[in-house]
Amino acid sequence: MAIYLSQHGKCHSSETDPDRKLTDDGRTESGITGKILRDKNVHISRIVHSGKTRAYETAAVFSGYLTPEKGIIAMDGMDPNDSVETFAVNTSFDDTLYVGHLPFMEKLASYLVTGDSGTETIKFYNSGIVCLERDNISGKVCISWTITP
Repeated sequence: MAIYLSQHGKCHSSETDPDRKLTDDGRTESGITGKILRDKNVHISRIVHSGKTRAYETAAVFSGYLTPEKGIIAMDGMDPNDSVETFAVNTSFDDTLYVGHLPFMEKLASYLVTGDSGTETIKFYNSGIVCLERDNISGKVCISWTITP
């Protein structure tokens, strides 16, 4: 089983739009990523987002392509500077796609792979996906693949 981590799509600046909704490019790129996942038959059981508008909109675009059986839900603890160590305790490798923000997503990936949230393990891109898989025997987590639209 795996988890999938995504940085939300490109969004407006806070000066232009206080809600920071996705730009047209952000919606388009999220759609490209969703289509790639669908065409590769990647199974997503649910999509979890931070509750911020840009993360929710990205999750909604992905959901349109992936139709996760457990739907889309908002979850606390995924804001840009939240503790990845606290969040990781409740992270299960159950084909969930998490849509959040930087630096949180980069730190979470690093923490899950190396045990150190300060080690830069992988760079995230807007609307991109990082797939992490956990070995059932050793419990070791590795980066399996990435998508960058």
